[in-house]
Parts: sequence; structure tokens; C-alpha cells
Amino acid sequence: MSAQKTPPLRVLVTGGPTRAYLDDFRFLTNYSTGELAQHLCAELIGKGVKTALVSGPCPADFKPLKLTKWKPVETHGEMLNEVLSLCRTFKPHFVIFSAAVLDFEPQTRAKGKTSSKAQWTIHLKPTKKIMEEVRKKFPGVQRVGFKLEAGTMNEKKAVAFAEKKMREQDLWTLCLNYRDDVGHGKHKALVYGPEGHTIARNKSAIARAIVKTIV
Repeated sequence: MSAQKTPPLRVLVTGGPTRAYLDDFRFLTNYSTGELAQHLCAELIGKGVKTALVSGPCPADFKPLKLTKWKPVETHGEMLNEVLSLCRTFKPHFVIFSAAVLDFEPQTRAKGKTSSKAQWTIHLKPTKKIMEEVRKKFPGVQRVGFKLEAGTMNEKKAVAFAEKKMREQDLWTLCLNYRDDVGHGKHKALVYGPEGHTIARNKSAIARAIVKTIV
């Protein structure tokens, strides 16, 4: 299949974190500024791509972007529902899964505010993988995945790992990050697409590399 589509190309992006409430006052979350999703959307729109966004709560300002659709959400369940809904109605050719989605959530949510004077045991359950749900329900949609691993990048091993994940998950493109390479003002990543891989060293470069694989 060629990445070239009859215009207009439609791409759905997810960005930011999700939250899982422990009670009505406290929640678990992943850290995400939403900045990468912001760069991705800007890059796509600049290429004339019709771009939709589902974003979790984050400081990135998406309002100036000329998004075709924008759905702010808070929880994993809300993000899953909005992504599946937009796959039905917006009919994207590609979905870029750049959101930092929680892998676990509490089995139960306590009502009100739990007292801080007693121990509190919380049981977690795994959440559904949104990318896999899209794969099952919308097999014609190409998917761009993200993977964050521990340590720092060894390019040769990273390429082999990316190739393995690409095959296993049937991805169009994979962005592979290593925790020690991500921090304030730096973000090194390996972007592996249909024509091979490239090393990007900041979020704007990552966005350009990913968009280049699909536009």
C-alpha cells in the first residue's frame, strides 16, 4: 500500500496524558505536556492535511491550530470512545498515537474524598490498548505507534527492536524513545517508517520525521 492518498488526507492525532480517578478528588496520571501532539498537528496542517485531535489535560495550547476536529478528554475511557467515534465519522487514513495513556486504572473509584488518616489500598487493572482497539475495529486505518523504553539508545539495538515491534503490531511507523534521552529541552527518538529509520533530536524534528512517513 502506498502512503500517497487522494486528497484530502485525513489524520487523527492523540496527545497529552489521561487521568484515572481514585476518588472524587485524587487521580493517577502520566506526565505529558502535549507538546509533541502540538508539533504533529501543526506539521500536518502545514502540509494541507485535514487533522483531528483527541487530547488529554495538558498545558499545550491547541486553540491557535486550524484543526478540523478537536475533542478534549480527561480519562482513558473518554479517549478510547472519542478515538473510536472519530474513526467512524472522521474516517482517518492514519492515526498517530502520541498520547501518554495510562496502562492501569483503579478497579473501583471511591465516592467523595477518602480520609487521609487511614491506610488506603488500591487495586489496579489494565486498561484497553487504544491502538489495538483501532486495529481490531478499523483494520483499514494505518497506525503510528510510540514506545518508551528504559535506559538510553543504542542505535543498532533500537533499530532491531523497532523492526520487531513494527512486525508484531503491524504499524506504519514507530517512534521509539528511551527514558534517559528525554528531558527538559531534549528528546532523542528513532522514527522507523516504510522507507527505513531516522534519528530525531527534539520534538519538532520528531514531528517532521513522522509526518514525512505518511505525507
